[in-house]
Amino acid sequence: MKSAPLAGAALMFAAMQVAPITDAIAKLLVVRWEHSAHQVAWARSLLQAAALAPLAFIFPRDISAVAAPSAAAIRAGFIRHAPRGICWAGATLFFFLSLEKNPLPSALALLFVAPVAVTVFAPVFLGEKVRAADIAATVAGFGGAILVLRPGGNFSPSLLFALVAGICYAGYILLTRRAADNSPARTVFFAGAFAALFLLPFALWFWKAPTATALLAALAMGGLSALSHWMIARACDFAPAAALAPLLYTEIIGAAAVSYILLSESPDSAAWGGIAVIIAGGAYVSASRARREKNNAR
Repeated sequence: MKSAPLAGAALMFAAMQVAPITDAIAKLLVVRWEHSAHQVAWARSLLQAAALAPLAFIFPRDISAVAAPSAAAIRAGFIRHAPRGICWAGATLFFFLSLEKNPLPSALALLFVAPVAVTVFAPVFLGEKVRAADIAATVAGFGGAILVLRPGGNFSPSLLFALVAGICYAGYILLTRRAADNSPARTVFFAGAFAALFLLPFALWFWKAPTATALLAALAMGGLSALSHWMIARACDFAPAAALAPLLYTEIIGAAAVSYILLSESPDSAAWGGIAVIIAGGAYVSASRARREKNNAR
């Protein structure tokens, strides 16, 4: 596995700017077009897998070294990536359930337990070394996210769905690092395909036929989700999960842009202060790890 912390950080940052767009589309599908969170979560997983299928099996990362997989290899891939698929299904479904009755910022705030969990559990599940800088940047990033999002004082029990989603998402990140395939696209494909199979009974139970506009929106959601999660898988090829964890907070930047474009809302001065903390924390960890890798290579 190639070590290139700055490349991993750049890919993770880019993925985090695409992710809020898919969340905004999902919220529109749930609220405006009145599709169930179960159906939208299934559609996102299925369309994500479909969008990645050509990259996963026709245009692998190393075309000269990776042949088209056999049927046995595909079955083995489903089995090996099944835990990641379950985590991805849980993260998607519970987050969308939270969006049904809560604003996107409030749900997103609780989703940010994921980086904290990744940093805490990376030494246990991955054997990675977590330095004080990683922990400090994660804590600072969480504080910055709260400063930006500032969930309202009226607690809604349905927000607990977002908390569960954050824990599931942390599991997805950790398992992606441990179970990376020889192609990042294939890594994400298997997780999305298994998640779609897992969510299919729920989607059929709550099924509603989509309009043409809703179908186009769902296709865009699936394509952008595929792009985002391919970049996450590729980032995990280049850098340890604990080092990438603080960069998950940079999703705030994309969320702020989406809010401004779709809702004509702009972060206030306090929110921009939180964004600055998030960026500084993530940049510090990435630069620090890059220096350590360079020194160790000498």
